[in-house]
Amino acid sequence: PRGAAPVHLPPPGPPPTPAGARASRRGIYLGARFARVAGVVRSISGEPLPGVHVASSAEGFSADCVDGSSVSQGLSGPSTATDAEGRFELPGLPKEGAYLQFFSADAESAFHPLSPDDDAAQLSIQMRARCHFRVEPLQPEAGNLGANFALLDDLDQPIAVTLQRPGTKVSATGFDLTDGRSPVLRAGEGRFTLLVRGAFGERRSSVWLRPGDVNVLHY
Repeated sequence: PRGAAPVHLPPPGPPPTPAGARASRRGIYLGARFARVAGVVRSISGEPLPGVHVASSAEGFSADCVDGSSVSQGLSGPSTATDAEGRFELPGLPKEGAYLQFFSADAESAFHPLSPDDDAAQLSIQMRARCHFRVEPLQPEAGNLGANFALLDDLDQPIAVTLQRPGTKVSATGFDLTDGRSPVLRAGEGRFTLLVRGAFGERRSSVWLRPGDVNVLHY
């Protein structure tokens, strides 16, 4: 209205630092961005993964408080899904402080932080497809009773495997072998070492989990 005092809006930018905090990073409101971020998502065995949800996020603000605690605020960016050939594309994202997350019902989630050195238009993302398997003895032996097993990675460390039944979901790095056998379990695809311990001692064998039919791992 005529004669009204002008309204002064604050300049655009990151939110103010909370009381009692000192800013430690204000990275991505301005600055260089990739023209486009695109790539393909494949399984460990090289098969393209369609229908993978691709979400982008970025650091918006983080601060260290004088009492030793910290506060942070992230920014959600655009999202998409991979096509039949596993390809995806997103509009330009910041070159620093941004990252991609990949979700699928058929594969383990994956995380990719973007960096200025990335060839962001040709990203190659790997996800471990979820595989089902069971462990069985080659021949029934009395010594199989009371045995247990674990799957070891390249660093000889046990990985988590999942038992899922109606109303039950249990993840552990080892399971007992009832009557020398395991129920059907789930883990990410790849090459592992099957370690079985029992009254017979310790047995190791190299195994490869592949998506599709239930993998039978013998010892």
